[in-house]
Amino acid sequence: MNLQAHVLQFSCKAETDMVTPPYKGSMLRGALFGALRRDFCLDQRGSACADSRLRQACPVCALLATADEESARGVEVARPCTVEPPLEDRTLYRTGDAFSFGVTLFGEARPLLPYIVLGVRRMGEGGIGNRGRAAGRFAVARISAQVPVSGESEGIYEAGERVVRQPGLAVTHAGVLAACERLGSPPAVTVALLTPLRLIVEKRLVKRLTFPLLMRRVLRRLTDLSETATGTRPDFDHQELLQQAEAVQVADDRTRWVDVPSYSSRQGRFTPIGGLVGEITFRGDLRPFLPWLLWSEVTHIGKDCTKGDGWVRLRWPS
Repeated sequence: MNLQAHVLQFSCKAETDMVTPPYKGSMLRGALFGALRRDFCLDQRGSACADSRLRQACPVCALLATADEESARGVEVARPCTVEPPLEDRTLYRTGDAFSFGVTLFGEARPLLPYIVLGVRRMGEGGIGNRGRAAGRFAVARISAQVPVSGESEGIYEAGERVVRQPGLAVTHAGVLAACERLGSPPAVTVALLTPLRLIVEKRLVKRLTFPLLMRRVLRRLTDLSETATGTRPDFDHQELLQQAEAVQVADDRTRWVDVPSYSSRQGRFTPIGGLVGEITFRGDLRPFLPWLLWSEVTHIGKDCTKGDGWVRLRWPS
């Protein structure tokens, strides 16, 4: 598989008081995309980077352009980026308080890293949160590149430096396969749903997760991202993997449903982005699925990934 990912972590400090919602993914996505469109997009008069001709020339449209998110199938063109929001549910940050969040870029999105960095700086200068009041400003203290499957990390920017260095670390399929070798043949895996996992099957919300359903969405997400970011499809046998997934059973389910509203500036209304959170443990022969499960920690799963939904972490038996 040709897909690669650059996972960026932004460590920030509040410069004024900030009032935020408990779930911050939608707020961060909206502020970042707004800053990018306002300051760097060539399609200022367009509607959500809809002009296909400009997508070839405008780096911002390459990140933001997509099909209608409200279509029956969901997002038909996967945006080559995700947001990893702060996982704390606090709603007040005082001046001087620290917080962090992540932005992940996929495939050929790496040349767009300077725009992401500038966009986050513009977010801090313009402020976030505090709906109906003066927005809360923040400054970027540090930026690091991370590889979740190996735990590696490198700093690419510190406050006061004039240059942001290009990251030398990236999530690659070779790195994922190396992590699979280290894991061996685990008998079980616990999937922690860090942010709401929102899945829809036959126009109904999924409120009870199974391994075949999880893998169907993981494989679909990898296919969509690979096609968008690299122009190629992953080299897995979709149907064979799904057949094998039927043998993996739920050993322990501690997930619950949470409702989360999200305000859409494009649509001018609130839209739901709630889903399942908590932990679920699967037991069975997991070897065929290890690479794709490890990738899911980076890609997210399900709907509204650009708003931070579907962010998972895996935990293996000792």
